[in-house]
Amino acid sequence: MQIDFYIIQSASASERALFSCRLTEKIWRLGHTIVIRTESAGQSAQLDEQLWTFRPGSFIPHNPLNSNAGLETRLPSPTENEAHTGNQRLPVLLSHDDASLTGYQIVINLKPDAIPVPDQFSRIVELIDQDPDRLIAGRRRYQQYQRQGHELITHNI
Repeated sequence: MQIDFYIIQSASASERALFSCRLTEKIWRLGHTIVIRTESAGQSAQLDEQLWTFRPGSFIPHNPLNSNAGLETRLPSPTENEAHTGNQRLPVLLSHDDASLTGYQIVINLKPDAIPVPDQFSRIVELIDQDPDRLIAGRRRYQQYQRQGHELITHNI
């Protein structure tokens, strides 16, 4: 499995969040389903807002997992047009709950620890910025994935 490490040349949490929005949009437009693994419900809420506002005209169908919204959200299916009676999973989920990670092709990891079951995804994306604590945690994840025999690719952003 491929694991991409994107190294952001800033220590800013807002730059890291903005990059995660841009990358999510790119991956979604390629037709993949994505779960963004956040550190907390608060970080999920912030990303939820940013996914709507990071770029004028952006639209990424997504849902933060919380007590009021589950994995299944009602969307019109292509054949139902205006009837709006379809029941499809949104292509992007924001979640700090590892139990909800299943059923998606790609995970963008914003937590400091490695993905618990990496083989359930076709690809893992790790975002590392220049914050000292996140750098140390990123190095640990890199070493862990390397020991597991995954294909690791580094991108300097």
